[in-house]
Amino acid sequence: MRDTAGTWRRLGFGKSGGLSEADATPVNRFGAYVWTETTVALLAGLGVFALALGLSRPRRRVTIVVIVNLVGCLCAALLPIAPDVSPTARLAGPLGLLAVVVTVITLLVMTGMAGLMARELTAAFGAGVFTALAVALPFHGWSAGWPEDHGTALGLSVVLGLATAATGLVAARRTAT
Repeated sequence: MRDTAGTWRRLGFGKSGGLSEADATPVNRFGAYVWTETTVALLAGLGVFALALGLSRPRRRVTIVVIVNLVGCLCAALLPIAPDVSPTARLAGPLGLLAVVVTVITLLVMTGMAGLMARELTAAFGAGVFTALAVALPFHGWSAGWPEDHGTALGLSVVLGLATAATGLVAARRTAT
């Protein structure tokens, strides 16, 4: 909550069971406590990068292989290892990292097979990076106190992410040779 001066104050549960400001987790650290959201943002950027690569060469075979690979890696990362582990925790764990590594390697191989040019790669990479930033930045701002509500940060993230992804994919498709 904020006090009358506009300073963020959090109340946490103390050892005695009561609420106290000393036991609260601070909210004023930019980027703190948003690891899961950042991981999801990176995966969104990677997905847009993969789709942009697939769209830059309108060969159906390349697009289908890239999309199937991306979906397969994400499904493998979300396989239930333990029932009490959330899907976002799985994405931030070793299987999520493995999914990213396998997807990047496959994208590089597919890029070589498709013979993509530098401008096509630049457009696809830019689409992925800007999408990841658009998805992550609202949550990083939320961790520092703006916006005040996690729901608002989520809404901003979805709107900015979709708009950036659509713009990036259109740009990648227009650079296709």
